[in-house]
Amino acid sequence: MAKKRKPDRRIRRTRRQLFRALYNLITVMPYDEISVSRIVDEADISRATFYLHYKDKHELLIGSLESLVAELTETLQNMPLSDLQSIALHIFQHVHDHHALYQAIHHADTASFVMLNGWVDILQTYLKNTSASDDKDPIMIDMAAHQMAGGLYALILWWFKYDMRYSPQDMAQKFSDFRMPRSKPPTN
Repeated sequence: MAKKRKPDRRIRRTRRQLFRALYNLITVMPYDEISVSRIVDEADISRATFYLHYKDKHELLIGSLESLVAELTETLQNMPLSDLQSIALHIFQHVHDHHALYQAIHHADTASFVMLNGWVDILQTYLKNTSASDDKDPIMIDMAAHQMAGGLYALILWWFKYDMRYSPQDMAQKFSDFRMPRSKPPTN
């Protein structure tokens, strides 16, 4: 299998410009009101160049999110994944630092899916590498990671609803506290 090559420097630079333009616009207007024309004006590139890279603004949003998730995953790969609260803190801090984009994506189903899959991968790694997972069955680990990612997403939406009044540290602590330890079935 051929190794996937990194796009050349010009392509990466253009995509960064488009991402920054989209991000800047999302911070001042709803995603639905942003047009490709506004994005290319903000990025100072031509429409033809935009369409060389993306078919529409939604594909740009997905690509931007994939870059953010990859950035978060890379950060977490360089640390021991033994503490759920520290993982949650990194995720909440990442959401805090890029909150305008994260708030925009929960309106886009595909973007939410990309984000959740990234978090599932992170949580699967955590569950595989810790004693927090009593069951090393891959199906159970996958199921638990999906459940945790869904809970994390719901908590982030709640955080947005209340204008992010708690710090990322507080939210990570709350997420960690909500994770209930497995209880043993009652004995008769």
